[in-house]
Amino acid sequence: MKRRKEIFWGLLLIFGALFILANKMGFLRNVGVFTVVFSIFLIGILIENIVQRSFGGILFSLAFLGILYDEQLGIEPLTPLPVLAAALLGTIGLNMIFHKKSGRKDPEFYWKEAKEVIDAEREGQVQCAVHFGESAKYIDTPDFCRADLESAFGGLSVYFDQAVPADGTGRAEVRVAFGSLELYIPGDWKTVIDVDAAFGGVEEDGRHKPSDLGNTLYISGRVTFGSLEIHYI
Repeated sequence: MKRRKEIFWGLLLIFGALFILANKMGFLRNVGVFTVVFSIFLIGILIENIVQRSFGGILFSLAFLGILYDEQLGIEPLTPLPVLAAALLGTIGLNMIFHKKSGRKDPEFYWKEAKEVIDAEREGQVQCAVHFGESAKYIDTPDFCRADLESAFGGLSVYFDQAVPADGTGRAEVRVAFGSLELYIPGDWKTVIDVDAAFGGVEEDGRHKPSDLGNTLYISGRVTFGSLEIHYI
């Protein structure tokens, strides 16, 4: 997966380099270098979000591309605020119409849009989702193996300090869209982070001194127009 992503972005960057050279040679007009570079970045984000089926990432990537090329497209009266507002409302509407599932096949763990906060545990598996609200989740499962966590237009804080991972390892699958997710993890746990961030950020803070004999938490998922903060306690 990582290698395919590197190849994908590498090809995009090569295409961007050729685009810049063509622009300097006069083949393209009224397109600056900054516009070219930012366009390549937005196209990459757009393709990734299409694959991930992330409505927010798709619509906002298209919105920013429209802002970049509003003069060429003749849509200057629609930029920047109207097109961004349309992308925001479109994202909310599509997320309400099309319910997202969690990665598990168990139908009992499907996301349910009707609830503002979803909180469920079953056989070491934890699910917590916040939509348009705020919530805190304290995981004290004695045989913890997986947590599915989602924050959409809200804020979610999750504490792992009382969790006991089965066989010393656990997994957290995160999904953040226009919201924030904070994970509080013991400082002696080892963390392996593989999170895609599109117009979002992933930050770590606190004293992190992982032990070779300690627990390991694998964190994966996606952040779109939001933030994931990992606090070591």
